[in-house]
Amino acid sequence: MLAVLAAGILDLLLDGPPAGILLRGYAPDPVTLVTVWLALRSEAWAACAGGFFLGFLRDGISAGPAGGWALVLVLQALLVKAVTRSVEINRPWSAAFTAFAAVLAGTVVFYPLLMYVYAGMNPVRVIYQHFSIYCIQGILTACLSLPVYGLLDRMAGERGE
Repeated sequence: MLAVLAAGILDLLLDGPPAGILLRGYAPDPVTLVTVWLALRSEAWAACAGGFFLGFLRDGISAGPAGGWALVLVLQALLVKAVTRSVEINRPWSAAFTAFAAVLAGTVVFYPLLMYVYAGMNPVRVIYQHFSIYCIQGILTACLSLPVYGLLDRMAGERGE
């Protein structure tokens, strides 16, 4: 629970108006980072609940449709749970690749489709305009996942969860 709250606060700082001017979208995605960790280490309902809560916080500062990021993060959690049923992800690099894939799935697939449904925006145009930013954000998130997942695993192990 502490990781979810910390990710929410960090996301508000990284995605808020001041950081948007400084970082221009190239910051790692702490919300996806924690949602993937929850999906890898807990039950599906906990990962979906954490993703929904974090998406709800992100929706508060974004200009997108209400509930859009909450839905995207729940879909990311379900996608990671589906992948972990068929592939064992217990190494740091495979978890980092999963975080990278989750960022791309959320920003290149789920959110543009959601914007098409809600606002009628052409998803191909949105992807074309922002694909390089999404890839850089995915790489930064994957690199950040290596130390963060180790820290979160240690914290969860100390608490006996």
